[in-house]
Amino acid sequence: MGFELKVDEPVEDGIKRIAKAQTEKIFADLSDEALSHHDKVHQVRKRCKKIRGLVRLVRPQFEQYQQANQAFRDAPRLLSPLRDAQSVIDTFDKLMEAFDNQLKGPAFASVKQVLLNRRERLSKDKRGIQSKLAKFKKRIERAAKEIGDWQLKQAGSKALSGGLAKTYQRGLKAMAKAHASPSTENFHQWRKRCKYHWYHLRLLTPCWAPVLAPLAEQVHQLSDSLGEEHDLAVLRGTILASPHEFGQFADLQLLFGMIDRRRAALRSRAFNLGRKVFVLNARQTAKCYSAYWQAWQEEDAELHQPSPFDAQA
Repeated sequence: MGFELKVDEPVEDGIKRIAKAQTEKIFADLSDEALSHHDKVHQVRKRCKKIRGLVRLVRPQFEQYQQANQAFRDAPRLLSPLRDAQSVIDTFDKLMEAFDNQLKGPAFASVKQVLLNRRERLSKDKRGIQSKLAKFKKRIERAAKEIGDWQLKQAGSKALSGGLAKTYQRGLKAMAKAHASPSTENFHQWRKRCKYHWYHLRLLTPCWAPVLAPLAEQVHQLSDSLGEEHDLAVLRGTILASPHEFGQFADLQLLFGMIDRRRAALRSRAFNLGRKVFVLNARQTAKCYSAYWQAWQEEDAELHQPSPFDAQA
């Protein structure tokens, strides 16, 4: 059982179990010699985001929410420059792949080389990287020690429904805002809300897996589309900040045209998915998931009732 709540444990215990498992995986990633620095950074940042999604699910009932959220938000910021240097390269490669049938041979080699050189300069600072990773580890160690003291004010579906509804409502509002004012920042905010909603669906999937697992996958695709859209905006901004480094003006204009076309396609896909994912209001959504949770608990209780034949025996 991974990033999911269990039917046979109190919600508070499940939240602490999952958080502890994620921090243990962070420490394992940091000590894994087979992983590059860039892969380590990617893995541990992802696990911190999962923990933040986890605590958001129980946010209204979670006594130590602010401290926990801040700890797992601020620690990964130490590693942002390392992650950003790799992310723009991955984004460039995805863009080239998206237009592969329209390009002849390797395209925009000068742009790719500049991005590689920037990453290489960061990678050469071994002492600086190790220092950042060590500081990050110390902060996570401190945060991990607090997990055992986490407390929820409510149990069962009451512990879950408020946080689920709050995150869903924010996603709904963020989608409307992105549609009304399609700025880079508004799409980025929508993406963050979708990501947290995806984590919540993953945590609750066992309640009704045949329905919730496919829905979670759709929300994942929505989040990925919005994530790629934002990454392309960052790539564009990176090049615009010092265009003379990256090549000829005409070539960059063509590259910007490709970025803009891809972003437009991703935004259109996101809205098509979003209209399906965010179809209910927050109250209806919370009511549905509370019902799923309750039915799941009752079904499990019935399965574990002692048989009358056992008593006769």
